[in-house]
Amino acid sequence: MTPPQQAGLRWEVLRALGQAMEGVAHGHPSLSTAFHYLRLTERAWVEVDRALDDVRFEVPAEQFVAVAESQGAQSAEGVQLREALHAARRNAGLPWESPESLTREQCVALLFIAREFLKRLPAVSAGPLLPSLPISARSDT
Repeated sequence: MTPPQQAGLRWEVLRALGQAMEGVAHGHPSLSTAFHYLRLTERAWVEVDRALDDVRFEVPAEQFVAVAESQGAQSAEGVQLREALHAARRNAGLPWESPESLTREQCVALLFIAREFLKRLPAVSAGPLLPSLPISARSDT
């Protein structure tokens, strides 16, 4: 993948995670419904799934909100997170379904953490650390 395509994909995935977070917070009945109208490319779906799976692997579901709030304190999007969590609490009585048994608030936090993790990854690989060294394989002799 060339860098402009990768940058476009990264932007698409970040935008999708943010829009889904807002959708869930403001009343979409499930995470899949929040993503339904976004019209993502096939590659973007793969990256969204990967970003969400990375969070699910690293953070237990019961800690999503606490971790999101701590991450939000370190980022410029902290105000947006607090507003989304507040909206999710207000909309807790609306119909909601989650195959993972997440609450609406936990789902908002999941999406926020996934977006923060993705933003902190390098946009383009820096390449080999020491390109002048002719390292091709490790030999344990």
